[in-house]
Amino acid sequence: MSQSSQAYSLGQQVAGRIEKLLSYGVFVRLENGAQAYIRRRELTWAGNIDPRELWQEGEEIEGKVLKLAEPGQSLELSHRATLTDPWEEFVSQSHLGDIVEGVVKSLSRHGVFVEVIPGVDGLIPLRDLAPWEVSQPEDMLWLGDTVEAVITSLDRQARRLRLSIRARLRQLEVVSQMMERLNPSPGLDSGLGDSPERDLLAEPEAVPPAFQGIGRILVVDDHEEVRLPLVEWLRQRGCEVDHAKDAEEANEKVQKEVYNLLFIDLNLPGMDGLTLLRHIKGQGLNGHAALMSTSEWLAERSSEIEDIGVVEVFVKPLELDEIEHLLSRVEQKEELPPWRMAPASAYSKAPESFYRLANAVRTGSSLAEQLHAGLQQLEATTPAEVGLIFNLNPISQAVSITVHAGKTDLINVEAIHALGTSPVREVIKEGEQILENQMTGKVRDRFRKLLDLLPFESCIGVPIEASGGVHRALFLFHRQPNVFNRYHLRDTLAASALFAVTIEREAIEQRSRALNKLFLTGQLAGGFGHEVYNKMSGLEIQLRNLQTDCYLAEDQAHSLSEIQQAADRLLETFNDLKQTVELFQQLMRAEDDQEVALNEVIQKIVTLLKPVMRKEKVRLETELDPHLPNTAGSAVRLQQAFLNVMLNAMQHMAQKLDGSRRLSITTCCQIKNKERPLEIRFSDTGPGIHRQLWEKIFELGFTTRLGGTGQGLYIARSLVESVGGTIRVERSVIPLGTTFVVALPLGQPYGRAR
Repeated sequence: MSQSSQAYSLGQQVAGRIEKLLSYGVFVRLENGAQAYIRRRELTWAGNIDPRELWQEGEEIEGKVLKLAEPGQSLELSHRATLTDPWEEFVSQSHLGDIVEGVVKSLSRHGVFVEVIPGVDGLIPLRDLAPWEVSQPEDMLWLGDTVEAVITSLDRQARRLRLSIRARLRQLEVVSQMMERLNPSPGLDSGLGDSPERDLLAEPEAVPPAFQGIGRILVVDDHEEVRLPLVEWLRQRGCEVDHAKDAEEANEKVQKEVYNLLFIDLNLPGMDGLTLLRHIKGQGLNGHAALMSTSEWLAERSSEIEDIGVVEVFVKPLELDEIEHLLSRVEQKEELPPWRMAPASAYSKAPESFYRLANAVRTGSSLAEQLHAGLQQLEATTPAEVGLIFNLNPISQAVSITVHAGKTDLINVEAIHALGTSPVREVIKEGEQILENQMTGKVRDRFRKLLDLLPFESCIGVPIEASGGVHRALFLFHRQPNVFNRYHLRDTLAASALFAVTIEREAIEQRSRALNKLFLTGQLAGGFGHEVYNKMSGLEIQLRNLQTDCYLAEDQAHSLSEIQQAADRLLETFNDLKQTVELFQQLMRAEDDQEVALNEVIQKIVTLLKPVMRKEKVRLETELDPHLPNTAGSAVRLQQAFLNVMLNAMQHMAQKLDGSRRLSITTCCQIKNKERPLEIRFSDTGPGIHRQLWEKIFELGFTTRLGGTGQGLYIARSLVESVGGTIRVERSVIPLGTTFVVALPLGQPYGRAR
């Protein structure tokens, strides 16, 4: 222990600068030169945040001394001890019966632990997850999901919080029933409240979480005071555990058993933990491995640890919450990346130019705009003066320029017609790659027709293969010799691959949009027919009534005003029928770019969906901003996109056997969002979407619904993005419902009259 470390006492508040950042904690250099260490759980009240996301090396940090330095070790500090305790603030403001929102932190067979705020966790016992029977928490909730729950127990001294989703669902059901009485409409029988219930505020038993789907575990540590208690702790949680005191004994056990998870001490006598792990992996270990040691040893050998591919490291003395978190991830079969001392992004092997190119390709709304943006970025990244994408017509075999970037004033347009017998054709037809840096002799003769198009000495040409064939080629040119090298060819090939993906994606989306019209009309056809036949029946009855009135007028001098009123009613029914047919036909019309009044689009969709909503017993609520500006784009595309979102919501609400089915639509203009200020929200009362699936649900073919096609939301996103907008899941609470938000650009300056 250094003299500088002896200057401190337990509980003393100190300050220093962060010297090294690791996933499991930070090393700090104090003002007098002493080294200190702060574990991850002592950095924040949340306890589970990677410090590399919050701090940078060189930043100042304060802490209180938790543990004095021992020989060869650092002082241990707590930064969170310098922060306000969130538990006390939470307790002072919360009461039994209050509603709180939280994020699922871990799962066990006895319930779910939820983080309400950083530093305040609550347990939802298994029986309080839902009014129906839930045999396993993962059948209902996943890690990262958002939930709403009622506080059923709050023990300030023991820092214990108990919650109930079940009680929250019952509250919502009572509200829904009251609303039904005030405003009757078709609803669903919930089945809630039919049987007597126990007291929802009863205190559940505290039971340790159990992990039974992990497989066999091996603990290797020469210190019995660590090994044996850890083995017992794991067994209490339902794990099958073996243990070994050294590498030799561990090797013997590995020969006889298959282990899915290993906890290995780094500082084993004889063969150390890293060497043991290399030896085991050499024998074909397929399980996960974690290393244990002091913070100093782990930091010193971090590069070796990264190379061996462990999934986690644990600092001694061990934090059981961190081990429990790893067990939960393994049991959930979560993909576990190799442990890294530095953030994963720092280990990316792809060149920065590739990421810039990929981002550029995503900026355009149409295919031509995306290819042009990508070509501009490639031209800026390489020394090229001109970039061209050529297209070969498969029927006429004529070559044309579809996209260009750079000094296009060099191009001789009249020479394009002769490119059918140039190297452009060879690149497209033969799949050839070109890298030429000097136009001399036979090379000049070969490139003569391209040289007629524009002057150059250096040239790169690669094919763009998309949809199983090659009809395009990407070329770069420069007027100076010896400009391009193999790295520029690599970047051009990467651009070609990105352009191919963009072209294929556009082709898929075009086919999907065409099929989507048929899909939507099929979805609405039943309701449409019902509406039309109802109106036709009404029309026939009114015609017969009018006919009777006419007879009465002849025979009994029937009032002319009564006949006029009947005619008015007849005309009104006819116009209503005409409007219904026109709305349905509009889905099949050609797309048009124009300024679009979003409220009108939504109102038309609501009219179309009324029969479907009536059939599915869905209550619709709308709150449309009357001063909402227009957007620019295609009304047809937006209608189809919104219809897909609403149909998806209704299909998911139909999966819930309890609770009311309610769909609400709101529109507003958020001026602070300059790019896409127009926002449309679709909120449903379905079962919710797991947080881990918020992006996956927009992938082609992905569905969480039995019998679903996985196309609706994919098509909705492609349609919204085609008019310059975005769509995402804004919020989803399991099992209370989901909110999608569509954001669109302005079609005209805000404030102008519509």
